Amino acid sequence: LTAQKLLKKEKIKYVCAVHASDITVLTDWKYSLYFKNQLKKAYINADKIAARSPVLKRKIEEIIHCTKEKDFIAFSGLDEETFSSACGYSGNKKELNPKNITITTISSLIKRKNIDIIIKTLSLLKEYNIKLKIIGSGKEEKSLKDLASKLNLNEKITFTGELNHSRVMEELNKSDIFVLLSAHETFGLAYLEAMAANNIIIAKKDDGIDGILINEKNSFLINIDEYELKDCILQILSSDKKDIDLIRQNACNTINKLTSAEAAKNYSENI
Repeated sequence: LTAQKLLKKEKIKYVCAVHASDITVLTDWKYSLYFKNQLKKAYINADKIAARSPVLKRKIEEIIHCTKEKDFIAFSGLDEETFSSACGYSGNKKELNPKNITITTISSLIKRKNIDIIIKTLSLLKEYNIKLKIIGSGKEEKSLKDLASKLNLNEKITFTGELNHSRVMEELNKSDIFVLLSAHETFGLAYLEAMAANNIIIAKKDDGIDGILINEKNSFLINIDEYELKDCILQILSSDKKDIDLIRQNACNTINKLTSAEAAKNYSENI
């Protein structure tokens, strides 16, 4: 919006980014009186449009039909320290043991992250030895802890609170499956970090990092539903080792292309 105002005073070129919040402004009736039309005009006048994920690229093209010739995906990348220890290069070769599974999620504990769905799923899998670690804090923390108590899951669930990056990577290196069914996600760097730590990824389909995550190739993509998540976890636990190894290898191949250096190069070339 600011760049668009500057256009009236001097001739400049500008790039508009697309985050999940921008799609909300362009589609939610609450913004229709002013911001929706102003933001739409800003995208139309932009020289380039940097969509933060394949899903957001598709959505902006559906909303503003003239963007296809000038939009590109501006993905996030893993920093060099995280990438250097990725995919078992540091000796982290995991074996999935269906009798002893750790699931990890990393998130702000707010409603749209849908952490309650993961907790409810765990209650459907009580006969399995599955532990859940919830990393993060937020205004939903108390209600999530209350839900865990109500479902008699306190012994299976650990709330770690916020951790620094090195501690997060330590926890991911001890984890088997990473689950985050976040709605209206822009990208989600935590998915890439979990892939770097050899976790099997379960994410929400048609949101956030969908398009980089490909269902049953380098990850699993599902709807926000505890029964669907339960079935997905059971599918992973019952899969042949070679199938799981293939998904992990494909995930490794994916993050090979998603370093911070590659992200910067991609952005630079597009502008």
